[in-house]
Amino acid sequence: MVMSVRWLSNACHWYACQAEPPFKLIDAITRELFDLSPSLEEAVAPVFQKRLAIMNDTFTRSLAVHQDGEQLASKWPSRGDLFFMQLASLIFPVTDHRHTVITPLLVFMARTLSHCPVFHIGDVQTGVFLCNMLLGFLAPSQRFCPEVIRFLLDLLRTTTDCNDSEAPPRLKPVQGLLVGSAKSKLKPQPVLISSLGVHKASDEQSTVDTLAMLYRVLGAAVDACVLLFSAPELLDCVLCTLKAAQKKIPVEVASLSEGLTKRVSELASEVRSARKPLKWQTPKPKMIRMQNPRFDADFNPERSLDPEKERVEAKKNKRRVTREIKHAKRELYQDSLAMAEVRDGKRAAKDKLKQDKMNRHLAELESQQNNYKETGGIMHDGGKGKPKRDRKKKN
Repeated sequence: MVMSVRWLSNACHWYACQAEPPFKLIDAITRELFDLSPSLEEAVAPVFQKRLAIMNDTFTRSLAVHQDGEQLASKWPSRGDLFFMQLASLIFPVTDHRHTVITPLLVFMARTLSHCPVFHIGDVQTGVFLCNMLLGFLAPSQRFCPEVIRFLLDLLRTTTDCNDSEAPPRLKPVQGLLVGSAKSKLKPQPVLISSLGVHKASDEQSTVDTLAMLYRVLGAAVDACVLLFSAPELLDCVLCTLKAAQKKIPVEVASLSEGLTKRVSELASEVRSARKPLKWQTPKPKMIRMQNPRFDADFNPERSLDPEKERVEAKKNKRRVTREIKHAKRELYQDSLAMAEVRDGKRAAKDKLKQDKMNRHLAELESQQNNYKETGGIMHDGGKGKPKRDRKKKN
C-alpha cells in the first residue's frame, strides 16, 4: 500500500508537469489518494514528507549557485510541485497549529516567496499563484503570512517601475515588465495554469492578465490582514504602492486599481478609527468571598456517616487497635525508663563502694609511709651495717 501511495503521488506530479496536463486523470488520482489517506495515515505522511524534502533540497541547491544579476532557468516550483502542494492541503488538515506535513509546506512556500529570483513573466505568474495558494491555506485558521504581502508589493513596485524605492536584486530582471500602453483596449483574461512557469516573451495581453491577477491576489491579502493589530501600517504601505503604480498600468487594469485603492483607503480609515490608544487598566474590585457554614447541633465526631455497618465496625476496630498499640508503646517506654533508672542507681552504689574501699587503702598506705619516715627507716641510713644480698646467679 505504501508503494501504491508513492506511485500515485509521483504520477500526479509527473502528469502535472506535462505541457497539456490531463486534468481528468489527475482528478482521478487525487480521489484515489483521498480515499486511501484515512486508512493509511502512517504511510501517506512519510511519502509527502520525502517529496517535500526533495523540493526543499533542490531549491536550496539552486539558490546556492545563483548570483545576483545572473539569469538562469526558473527556480520557482513547477506545476507538478504546485499540484503536490494543493494535494497535500486537500488530504491533510491546514488548520492544525503544528502538523508534520502542512507546517513544513507552509514554511517552504514562505521561503520561496522571500528568496526565489524572478526572471520572466512566467515566474511572476507562478509567484502570484503561489501567494494565492498560501492565502487559501491560511484562510480557514485566520492566520497571516507577511511574506505574501511583502512579495506582492515589491513585485508591483518593480514591474510597474515605480521610483519610490530601489528594486530588490532578485526582482531586477523584471523591472518595468508590466508597464502597459494607455492606448490598448484589451480585456483581462484568466491566466491558464498551463502557462505558469513558461518562459515566453511578454505581450500586451499577458501583461494585462498578469496585472489583473496581481491586483486580485493583493485584494485577498488586504482582506486577510484587516484583523491584525498592525493593519493600519500595512494598509498605508499598500495604499502608497497602489497610488504610485496607478500611473504606469494599462487602462484595462485601471478600474481594478481604482477599486482596490478605494477599498484599501476605506479599510485603513476604519481600522485606524477602531484602534484605541493604550491606557492604564484598573482592575475591578473583587468581592470578598463569604462563607456560610452549616452547623449541626447534634454532630457526633465518633459516629460515622457510612451506611455500611461492617465497614464502620472495621474502621472502629482499626482505630481501637491503633490506640492500644500506642498505649502499649507508651507503657513500654515508661517501664524502660524506670528500669534504666534502677540499673543506674545500682551501678552508682557499686561504684561508690569500690571508690570508698580504694580511698581506705590509699589512706592506710599514706599513714604507713608517714610513720616509716618519722621513725627513720632503711631509706634514711643509706643501708649501712646491713648485710647485702648475694646477687650472684645460682648455678
